[in-house]
Amino acid sequence: EEATQRLRNLIAGSPEWTVLQQFLPAGLQSPMDVRSATASHFAASLELAREGSLRLRQDNHFAPLYMKVRNST
Repeated sequence: EEATQRLRNLIAGSPEWTVLQQFLPAGLQSPMDVRSATASHFAASLELAREGSLRLRQDNHFAPLYMKVRNST
């Protein structure tokens, strides 16, 4: 829930396609912290896409995941 709210707040100020990693909290120290934050923000992005507030794009398998506010052009 925390990642969903954080992502909802941050994506509103980013009208262009932006890679998921740009929304991770600053200052993550360990690789495990980065993995955990990535997983929770990924799950949050799927929830927001399901709600219709977010568009997701990935160009290829294992490529970066991009997101954009649904109502922006």
